[in-house]
Amino acid sequence: MAESGKMKESDSSKTSKVWRSVLWAFKGIWFVYQIALGVALLFLLMLTMEVWNYFHIGDIRSLRKHQPETTAFIESEHADHPEIAIRRTWIPLDSIPRMIQQLALVAEDAKFYSHQGFDLEQIEYALVANHQAGRKMRGASTITQQTAKNLYLGGEKEMSRKVREAALALLLEQTLTKDRILEIYLNIAQFGPGVFGVREGARYHFGKDVLQLTQEQMLSLVCLLPAPTKWNPNRPSGAYLSHKNRVSRNYGLLRSISPEGDSLGRDPAEAFDSLGSILSDEEWRQLRSGPYIERDDADTTGGGAAPSNVGEDVGPATGAVEGVVPE
Repeated sequence: MAESGKMKESDSSKTSKVWRSVLWAFKGIWFVYQIALGVALLFLLMLTMEVWNYFHIGDIRSLRKHQPETTAFIESEHADHPEIAIRRTWIPLDSIPRMIQQLALVAEDAKFYSHQGFDLEQIEYALVANHQAGRKMRGASTITQQTAKNLYLGGEKEMSRKVREAALALLLEQTLTKDRILEIYLNIAQFGPGVFGVREGARYHFGKDVLQLTQEQMLSLVCLLPAPTKWNPNRPSGAYLSHKNRVSRNYGLLRSISPEGDSLGRDPAEAFDSLGSILSDEEWRQLRSGPYIERDDADTTGGGAAPSNVGEDVGPATGAVEGVVPE
């Protein structure tokens, strides 16, 4: 009987220990859940405050009809380099050659007309690529995000900038049309030291108006976007030519998958989305098959992230643009 009582006490003790372990585990999980929920709510609150703040400025809504007199990035560049004169001339989207618009989308944001300000697939790809490289080698900023950053954030580097950039990108997408965002982007992006917008970029690098550029010159101009203060089409570096090859190859690919006779005009979402999907598949396949290839001299001053390695060895570095036919 005594032994039986001891066994019952032992079983009861074991059961009690199990329940205590379960209770502690539950408390631990609940504690982690509360922390995660708190962080998420804090981020949401910060984002809401930023959206509320910028919404009441009213500046974004004014962009529907009015051109920005200046940008935070232009002011930042002027403050850092007061000896360099700012060159900037506005040109309506309808007056910008269609090929430049298409090349900008191919080079910077192929899914521009289908996403809502963020390309989640490219964000995931960038995280994996940066992890493989051991440091930040590329980002995943869309044209909308780049426009928001150039307009309002300048050269800020703080982590809080990403929250403001996200809020502003959402507001731009909700307030302006895609065409208007693209128009602003092509007029405020940097194309050289103190040079902003495609019209001044054409004059600075080629000595002619953007409407007079050849197809090769249009390609050369757009390919400056990732590193406008480091790259020069008249003295091309290896990284610049490599990027130019990729953009040329991918532009040719875009034309090959677009419907026959399609001019890729004002409603290019389907063709560009297909191109973005193809390129994303290639990027993921490349990441799985080998190490990430480091770029040597790209920056993100005027455009988005340093380009990926899709099509590294395809396409001409100079001469005729692959896949391009006279308009």
